[in-house]
Amino acid sequence: MKDVCLFCRYLPSPLEVKTKDPIIAAYGTELCAFAFKTIHDRQLGPLTFTRVFAGTLSSGQKVYNVTREKSEKVLKTYLPFADEFKEVGQLNLGEVGVVSGLKVLNIF
Repeated sequence: MKDVCLFCRYLPSPLEVKTKDPIIAAYGTELCAFAFKTIHDRQLGPLTFTRVFAGTLSSGQKVYNVTREKSEKVLKTYLPFADEFKEVGQLNLGEVGVVSGLKVLNIF
């Protein structure tokens, strides 16, 4: 959880800055998110921490993994609170959240 706090502290919110990254800018209002950590929870299974840079990430949404060139369905979205996860319907622009249901994802 400490990693998430450091991640948020040093990176500005996408709402505060206009992106200079042409890849993120190309998505416009479509979903662009970065998965940066995967953990395993005894009750919820594999959970992937993500930051949304454009669009919204909703429960039940199909997402495309650019690295693996495969589509997957997000089962649920959560907001992390210490050792607990609060289920939410969607993650909005600039939020760091947790998603369940991704099977193909590998973080290096």
